[in-house]
Amino acid sequence: MKLLVAFGITSLALPASHLLAQDWASFNEDTGNRIVASSSLVSNDTEEKDYAWGDLDGDGDTDLVIVRKQPFTTTGGRRNVLLMNEGGILVDRTVEYATASNDGGNGFLDETNDRDVVVGDVNGDGLLDVITLPALNQSLAKSMSHPRIYINLGSSRGMWQGLFYDEPRIPTMPTAPNGCGLAIGDVTGDGANDIYLTDYNSDVEDKLLINDGNGFFTDQTTTRMNASWASSGFGTAAEIIDVNGDGVNDIVKSENGPSKVTYNNPANEGFFLSQEEISNAAVYFMNTGDLNNDGMIDIILGTDGADLYLLNQGNGADGQANFVTSTFSFQSGGDDGFPGNVVLGDLNNDGMEDVLIADVDVDISGCGRRLNFYRNLGNVPNVTLQDQGTLGLGTSNLTGTHDVAVFDLDNDGWLDMVIGRCSGTQVWINQPPIGMAFSYPTGIPAVLEPGEETRIQVRLVVLGDGEVDPDSVTLKASTSGSKLSIPMEQIDTDLFEASLPAVECPERVEFHVAAGTLSGTNFTDPTNAPTIQYSCIAVLGNEVLFRDELEEDAAENGWTVQNDPKLTAGQWEQADPNVTITGGQVASPEDDATANDGVMAFITQQGLPGGSATAADVDGGPTTLYSPIIDFEGTDGTITYARWFFCSDQVNPIEADVLVVQVTSNGTDWVLVEEVDSTSSQWLNSTFTVSDYVTPTSTVQVRFICSDIGNNSVTEAGVDNFEVQQYICSATCPGDYNGDGEVSGEDLGALLGAWGTDNCDINISGSNGCIINGEDLGALLGSWGVCR
Repeated sequence: MKLLVAFGITSLALPASHLLAQDWASFNEDTGNRIVASSSLVSNDTEEKDYAWGDLDGDGDTDLVIVRKQPFTTTGGRRNVLLMNEGGILVDRTVEYATASNDGGNGFLDETNDRDVVVGDVNGDGLLDVITLPALNQSLAKSMSHPRIYINLGSSRGMWQGLFYDEPRIPTMPTAPNGCGLAIGDVTGDGANDIYLTDYNSDVEDKLLINDGNGFFTDQTTTRMNASWASSGFGTAAEIIDVNGDGVNDIVKSENGPSKVTYNNPANEGFFLSQEEISNAAVYFMNTGDLNNDGMIDIILGTDGADLYLLNQGNGADGQANFVTSTFSFQSGGDDGFPGNVVLGDLNNDGMEDVLIADVDVDISGCGRRLNFYRNLGNVPNVTLQDQGTLGLGTSNLTGTHDVAVFDLDNDGWLDMVIGRCSGTQVWINQPPIGMAFSYPTGIPAVLEPGEETRIQVRLVVLGDGEVDPDSVTLKASTSGSKLSIPMEQIDTDLFEASLPAVECPERVEFHVAAGTLSGTNFTDPTNAPTIQYSCIAVLGNEVLFRDELEEDAAENGWTVQNDPKLTAGQWEQADPNVTITGGQVASPEDDATANDGVMAFITQQGLPGGSATAADVDGGPTTLYSPIIDFEGTDGTITYARWFFCSDQVNPIEADVLVVQVTSNGTDWVLVEEVDSTSSQWLNSTFTVSDYVTPTSTVQVRFICSDIGNNSVTEAGVDNFEVQQYICSATCPGDYNGDGEVSGEDLGALLGAWGTDNCDINISGSNGCIINGEDLGALLGSWGVCR
């Protein structure tokens, strides 16, 4: 298994449509008309919630199961809810259809503290059954501490009979699982769905439950896989799916640390052959799907830093899948930290899967982050997934999201959303476009080849009456030196083509498409262009130039602090934070922002453990934290950091303080990046592109300014996980030992000079350890010439 790092480089290939009149997709809230249920159970439900959906009663509509528990790591169960789709309205039918059982209880009405739920056929009758997984219930009886299987009873005389909790179907385990993630799929090849559950109590570990073909399960974990492969320090999610295309299903899982694939053995199906770590990021949740329509399974990872998606490149010689790892992009802002559930769905009906990542962590409290929608731009094979706005919901309706159910509620052919937030559940109905639909058969470029024009095609469809005026179709492009209006050539009835101008690395091109109808109605894509346009950059890739998790001596890495004479307390210092509380709110953090073994961060004066927030907060000021100087000469890039900010006067805008973040390219002229008034007592990430604020030079620097003006509030700040990524403008390739962008005689001489020696710097074939031999020579000759 090989891991490559993708640099956002995207070639242009398949469709990515943009629906003009309602942005790339648009939704209207219709909760009041679409849910018939007690508000305390659904629309105003403040509990943690997880969704599964499917056509349970076989009427052609998609129904919704909601499992509920007290939020975060809290014991004490809550009842579940069955919402049946009745003509596009979700009606609570829990009492009628989900209370039957053989354990003496009441099915969905039992307060089971469930954290995950899936639907799938377990007994081979073609009907969707429901499987639930509880958390934190190890001390309770089996029916409350183990997974439950609710058998779909099907219909009798045209009437659906509902769900039946059949307790014996799950085996009694020596220790009940502390469940977090469920997966269902056939791992043995007998046609019956098996179950894999992830556990975040490391003493119990994951469980592989094998179906006997009739929907009864036995725990065969240790007989079918190495015991260490089922180990999860904090297992959060899993999928059963064929990752490497060998015809047998594998297991993908995340565990608040590495994400791993456990490969099934096609020669002995159901017995697992190997396990590979596919990402060493701090992964909290994951999902799988085909993002670039190449028939191979890709993997989406929600991490405590920048979320990732891994594009499957096919198998290596070891039979395991190779992946290219990419980060999500943003038209503005950036990734704000810990993720929640990861969901896929084609929100704009362009044939490409989009990605939704919720924000509420299952363990650490906090509802201040938000759900992100990532549009799939369709620029295969290395597609770009980009946050392009809130789709009509507004940021306030996206904060504190546990889960999202994405399905066609009203059967109009467009996916709708049921969003489960800390404050309740909302229904958002997809609004089909009105006006003109812009689609891009070759995709929307995010990255350009330096020095070369890039062809772009647009397909235009008038929605309603009217015809496209072919003379009106124009590509509007802006570079650092000019603004261009380029007529697009009509190459088919509804298809037009033009070229984006050639620019050098690392220049940007911003563009939009303008078109009108013969009747004179004009449209642009994006809708509000030129205020907002598509943006692409000419680069060969990017690389991490510098990442400081502040675990080592920060001064040695170039961090400095400057305090104003008016500062009397609260200066920036590097420390393992001690939590402080004021007015029932967390003022300073208990931990740093780094996952796993990280402990250190910059905070505004270390308080005593359990001490008063007023004893060590910022008074007067400002206190200013300066980053190391960063060399961006001749290129560009991004800077990402985690920040914490608390001010007890936040509700009073006249007296409220802010954390000021600024950047400079010369050490003198500082430009505002952001003013942070609150991070809701949690670490949140922020990312910006250097050239959006200053000219990239060899002396770029960031500073963080905190003060308590008037000394009338509790004010605390923190900074951690400072990462710099720079764009690559010169290519290298295997055998380019001198880094001049081509493989030539000088490189050949270096290889021949090392012939027969053990030299890992020269070895490029990976064969025979690091011994230089004919395979290395062949690899070098295969790369001969200019690196591309």
